[in-house]
Order: sequence, then C-alpha cells, then structure tokens
Amino acid sequence: MFDLGTIDGGMLSLVYRPSPWLRVHAGGGTNGAAPGLRGGLSLAPLQQQRGFALSLDAGHFFPGDINGIFSAFAGASYDDSRLLEDFDYDFVNLQAGWEVERSGLMFFVRGGMAFVWAQLPARGLAQLRNLSSLVDPDGSVEAFLPSLRVGLIGFL
Repeated sequence: MFDLGTIDGGMLSLVYRPSPWLRVHAGGGTNGAAPGLRGGLSLAPLQQQRGFALSLDAGHFFPGDINGIFSAFAGASYDDSRLLEDFDYDFVNLQAGWEVERSGLMFFVRGGMAFVWAQLPARGLAQLRNLSSLVDPDGSVEAFLPSLRVGLIGFL
C-alpha cells in the first residue's frame, strides 16, 4: 500500500487481507521531516468491489525539524522555532471513506479525525511568552485534528 495523508505523511505498508471485509497493515514512511511508523486495520462491511470502509491507525514519527513544513504553509513571514527543531509525535486516526477495487488494485479516499500528542522540550518552553491553547504548561500537546488520506493497494 502507498498512501499520502495530512497527519501521517507518505507511507509504504504491507497489507494482509484475511477476509474480504478485513485488512491489516503496517509500514513506514515520512512526514517530510523525519521517518515514522504506522499500523492499523480497515473494515469494509459491505464486502463489495467498491463502497464504504472504516479504518483505524496508530503511529509514531521520530524527532525531526518540522520548521520547513510550517514555513511551507505559513509563507515567508514564518519565523523558525527552536521548539520544532527536534519534534516527534504520536497519532491515532479514525477515518471513513470510499474505495474501489479492480484487478487486484484498490484506490481509496478517506477522511476523519486524528488525535495527536507530543511533548515539547522543557528548554524551549521558557523562551515562549504566550503558549498556544494546545500546549499545556508542562509542554505536552494534545489535539484533535482533521485527517485526510488517499492511496493505492496492490493485492497479489
């Protein structure tokens, strides 16, 4: 499986399908700043070649400098933050979507919510004057964020 997602970046995974309605996957990839791992399962309750599916995934991205990702979205006015130079995070995605399979190749589009959590380094917290409402005083960050994913699965 190859997919691109808003929370889990680009991933390449192995997929096992023990029954027509259940798929389990695990793999690795990158968020553009660091490598990461993800595992999960998908349920297709209608067991058709096209239709509705649910997926639940969990993963971890290792420390990396995500200032470049933030500056790509914020533009030239973005000022790099030392807090984001060694940033790692964990996530859980719950998504629903549409998929179609033909000749052993499946295309899917999914959307849903992700719960993301991270711990900012203590050394950088003292430099911040106004913490975001997402950042606790101890540096922990927890947020529910929208998540989207599009991908392809090839079955043997």
